Amino acid sequence: MAQWQEVQQLPPTYLERVHQLYTNTALPMTVRQSLADWIEDQDWYGGHRGMGRIPC
Repeated sequence: MAQWQEVQQLPPTYLERVHQLYTNTALPMTVRQSLADWIEDQDWYGGHRGMGRIPC
């Protein structure tokens, strides 16, 4: 959750922009906050490896 905690400590001007980005989205800010640890622990770059192959 380190990244999300850093976001929450941004100056008010930037934090307001973050709130605007999460308004009317499929992932509300409260959900993002609740899942912060899980989201930040995922291997988002390596998770796609092997996705193009169909097992026989």
